[in-house]
Amino acid sequence: MLNFVEAFGNQVKAVITGMIVGIFLLPIGVVMQKCAVDQMQYHKIYEKAVEVSNNTDSKIQSSTIVKTEGNYSLSDGSPYTVKSAEGDTYPGQYISYSESKFIPVRKERQVEDSNGNKKTEITYSWEKEGGVVASSPENLSISVNGFNVKFDNFKQKYIATAEKYFKYKKGFSYGDNSRSTLGADGSYSSNIGSGSGMPDKPTQSDIDQGVYIKVLNGYVYEPSDSNMTLSGIASSSSTDLNPVIGKWGQAMLVASYENLQGTFEKLKSSAQGERLMKFIIGTLCFMFGFSGIFGPVIKILDIIPFIGKLANGIIYFVFAIVSLILSVLFYVFFQFYWLILAAAIIIPIVMFVLKKKKTA
Repeated sequence: MLNFVEAFGNQVKAVITGMIVGIFLLPIGVVMQKCAVDQMQYHKIYEKAVEVSNNTDSKIQSSTIVKTEGNYSLSDGSPYTVKSAEGDTYPGQYISYSESKFIPVRKERQVEDSNGNKKTEITYSWEKEGGVVASSPENLSISVNGFNVKFDNFKQKYIATAEKYFKYKKGFSYGDNSRSTLGADGSYSSNIGSGSGMPDKPTQSDIDQGVYIKVLNGYVYEPSDSNMTLSGIASSSSTDLNPVIGKWGQAMLVASYENLQGTFEKLKSSAQGERLMKFIIGTLCFMFGFSGIFGPVIKILDIIPFIGKLANGIIYFVFAIVSLILSVLFYVFFQFYWLILAAAIIIPIVMFVLKKKKTA
């Protein structure tokens, strides 16, 4: 009886919490549609930017948004070839990189089954050990036509990235079979397992053997792409480029292997993708908001065999349709609110004048 009361109380708490969260999600959905409408149009800003060949061009005035294409160089004069502490040289070269280590972790916790019986649940997972093991210098910068930009400051990096995984075990010695070898696709194979990307959840054996994973993330250096395109706000007092700041804190500061036109297409795709993502997030906020608010109804219907499941399916379908309609309506309102407000003022006035003329 006590377990039933406790379970019922937990269900009531969950429903109330869901309703509160649902109420908060609805206005967030509205805000996300406003954010979608205000999405910074990177390509339009870039299209209007002044094309220059160097940082002394006479066309550059204070706070001029510029774009330039030319040979690039790194601040230390060369790309990085990364070598792990275990002796492996990672394939390829990188403009910047970071290396992390993951170890297998075993966790225990007490859980209760549906009958209230307690049991020990054991789980295994890969967890990062400490911070970054190794990385490129923080102040790495790229220079094109006399413009210098700290690499980490770029907001849009249209440069390919690569992620590699290396698997090792305790007692490693360079040249033996205790380390894995990687294919070009990032797959690994060794005497302790095979796969692609981060391995499946570890086992107790992995812990006993001291197995660990090295993960390398890096921006790829392409020897064939000697040119790079940069775009941002030129500073009158230095050779730096600064980001263009838009609404909601969005920013544009571009580094791209593409030429001027190719970079325009990349920026256009980014702006459209971000706008669509915000629209979808707003729609989901509406949907989950309604689900939380109507949580008690959904919970009651769950109790009814078969019919309850069917009814809930219909309810969620209705929520999805209503959420999509609301998203479109708010999006259109924020996009054309000044026309809508003007029409709301002008139409009644026109109707009033026409009515006066008829009665005169």
